[in-house]
Amino acid sequence: DMDRRNHPTDYNTDGTRKGAEEKIPPTEPKSLTPIYVSDIDRILAELGDVEYWADPLFPAQSIIQVVGYNGHGKSYFLSSILMSMCAGQRRFGPYDFNKSPPKVLYMDFDNPGRTVLSRMKKFSKQFGDPSDKFALWSAAAIHPDDGGSINLNTPEGVAMFERWVDHVKPDIIAIDTIRNAFGGFDENSAQEWHRVNSIAKYLRDTKKATVILVHHRNKPGE
Repeated sequence: DMDRRNHPTDYNTDGTRKGAEEKIPPTEPKSLTPIYVSDIDRILAELGDVEYWADPLFPAQSIIQVVGYNGHGKSYFLSSILMSMCAGQRRFGPYDFNKSPPKVLYMDFDNPGRTVLSRMKKFSKQFGDPSDKFALWSAAAIHPDDGGSINLNTPEGVAMFERWVDHVKPDIIAIDTIRNAFGGFDENSAQEWHRVNSIAKYLRDTKKATVILVHHRNKPGE
């Protein structure tokens, strides 16, 4: 009852929780084989060592969150380090790039078009031309008719987002910011964070990508 009062939009008019009526058919597992101590060395050898795009910031095929208050330079830092990596630089300040240049899809839901384009031009002069390794999607600079309108809280938005991912085939996907990518995002809602995590895990596990989520924290009061 308390959850229904606090989150009325999560419930149907008859009081049932939205989505509760959706039935997922059971699937038969291929096998029911647990992991025993004798299996550990073999599995670890198959997994291999952890690789980093930027050691120790960005492990390959992982999920990272960049968090800070508005105006702290999250987007500036992230886009600069990713562009330097794509341009073939071997280090960025104290961070070493141990792998060959990745392909990056930077999804900018937050910044004005002039800002992101000016940064991209500046960083290409500073670090070198990343060629097609750095792909920018900008909600402000790409027309909606050309796939520039995405809301990850809708099935249509998720479908368009996946089309972009399949088109670019990135090693690293940056979503800047969660609040604007998931329209109307409530950072205090566990249900909405579950949706963010589900999409991030899908990109990591299915698309084999490193996923970087940028999040604006609300500034505290006194």
